[in-house]
Amino acid sequence: MKAGFIYPTVPPLKVEIEGTDVPFRAGVQASIMCRSTGSKPPATLDLKIDGSTGFKALPPQSSLDQNTTIRRGHLLPSSEDNGRTVTCTANNPLVPDYRLSATRRLQVHCEYIPVYLHLTQPAHLSTIPCLGHLTCCTSINTSA
Repeated sequence: MKAGFIYPTVPPLKVEIEGTDVPFRAGVQASIMCRSTGSKPPATLDLKIDGSTGFKALPPQSSLDQNTTIRRGHLLPSSEDNGRTVTCTANNPLVPDYRLSATRRLQVHCEYIPVYLHLTQPAHLSTIPCLGHLTCCTSINTSA
């Protein structure tokens, strides 16, 4: 008779998000990584940024000892990504009712970009209505 091995089924013990501790720069590609440890068999990872259209998650990878699973993603951040939530959720397919998640908020800084207004026709003060205003609207994160 052959002796068999019993492999325990263990849910993920730890999930962490790396790469978000420093602010991103708008227009400069950034990498985010999710890491899960302890799951037997290896955890499946879902890495996402709520509402972001510029995020691409890559396929997950497991370590040789099958104890750690990582999933990376790339983002070309814009000012609209500032304040969005990054979520990484790990679960073991053999323990479907147990999920472990980590979340982080993105900070995206925008560099000052000068804006020049060029009028296509000569402006005469007499043609601008009384108390007339020109308004330029932008959305930036100035906390840099």
